[in-house]
Amino acid sequence: MLARRKFKLALLIAAILTVFAACGEREPQAPEDPPYIPEVSIVDEYPDPPENGGGIELITHIPSYFVDMTVEPHGRRVSGVMLVDFVNTTAGYLDRVYFWAPTALEVSAASGDLIHLEFLHTETKLRLYLDEPLPPRELLNIALIFEGQATHISRSIGANAHAMWFGNFLPTLAVLDGDGWIVHPDFSVVSNFSVNITTGYNYHVVSTGSRVSTLSLDTNFVTADAVFVRDFAFAVLSPVYEGFRIHYPEGSDFITFYHNTYLQTDFYDYEPHPILYAATLAWEHFEQTIAPNPHGSLQIVEIDLQTGSQSFPGVIFMDSSYMGSPNAHVSITREIAAQWFTGTVSANPEEPWLTSSLASFLAMEFTLHPIQLSYAMRQMHRSNPDDISPNTRGIIFLYALRNEIGSGNFNALLQAYYNHYAFSIATTAGFLELANEFEPLDDFFDAWLFGETLPYLPDITGDPDRF
Repeated sequence: MLARRKFKLALLIAAILTVFAACGEREPQAPEDPPYIPEVSIVDEYPDPPENGGGIELITHIPSYFVDMTVEPHGRRVSGVMLVDFVNTTAGYLDRVYFWAPTALEVSAASGDLIHLEFLHTETKLRLYLDEPLPPRELLNIALIFEGQATHISRSIGANAHAMWFGNFLPTLAVLDGDGWIVHPDFSVVSNFSVNITTGYNYHVVSTGSRVSTLSLDTNFVTADAVFVRDFAFAVLSPVYEGFRIHYPEGSDFITFYHNTYLQTDFYDYEPHPILYAATLAWEHFEQTIAPNPHGSLQIVEIDLQTGSQSFPGVIFMDSSYMGSPNAHVSITREIAAQWFTGTVSANPEEPWLTSSLASFLAMEFTLHPIQLSYAMRQMHRSNPDDISPNTRGIIFLYALRNEIGSGNFNALLQAYYNHYAFSIATTAGFLELANEFEPLDDFFDAWLFGETLPYLPDITGDPDRF
């Protein structure tokens, strides 16, 4: 199986390189805009998610990424080839396709069905101009040649003397809705990834999905496969890293914490590691209150993120200096919750209360005493919404919603919401429709999410029926 996969990718790379070589060394130029912009409307959404605990049936029209890349830890460089199976799921013809592509990555060539494509890579947006408009439901094989260098720490990509880590690194298709293309690192459709990573023989690879490692005299060849995920994150770790793992009695899922032993301090003398313990408690809590974990096993990697922590499907990056902070357990719980809400349920970034705010609120609700939670919410609350971020407003809204309908109904609402929107894209209108099944909440949503002033937030810590 592995030999056939290597052979298939080798043929693919050879074909792509032949096409690009035939096109010469011309500098990519963006063509003139077409005389018309095809009308775009969504034909259908993804099918209902699989039943909890059941297998995932592969759907042919979701994007599939096939990647072969080499990671050079000493030079902190990555180079490779990506093939994307893209299907036009709209009712109109498409004359271009957009990708999210970080500034740390440079695309040197692109093709569609082995025909050279003009492209434009500006900041974090990669725009491909199709040679011919793509009809509805037609498949296009897009190939990209890329390279990148993690010379400094930038958001979720970075490197130091002991590791390289890559979240939101591989180009991913932008989301196309009725308003056009939305290019954002945290907003993508579920996809399948099949990735080959070649690196030094003494380096360990951590990634989204399942992995098989093949060692030779000088290389470590890793194959990774992930289905129904929104991004593929990975890290390449030197031998100074040590893994701590907790297995679950039932099933084969586990949580692994990769600790940089070069940074050994008294803080790590605890057994089990406090971060791993906090992650386990959060994992079990959300599996009981929401649904079984959608991504199976989980890897937590200690790095120099400099932003606390970040969550990707099956992988969490956490900053070393943040490990011993008093709020570390809240942070890791938030990233665990994001495996459900952000990693599985997605939404437009302009509606954070559907994903990122929800993950943050669930972490606070689980880790704080009700009195502490009430105090924190009232400290965050401001009458003028312009004085707080949309994410903070979303957190306060969710707290007020739980108070309005009671914790029992709130938990039932979240279960219904997850079951309805897992592996698809949620909307505020859809969330409201589910919430209205418990009690009429149209005015409540309008006031807390869209009102010019935020309603009064009462102190309800003395009402046990609300918890």
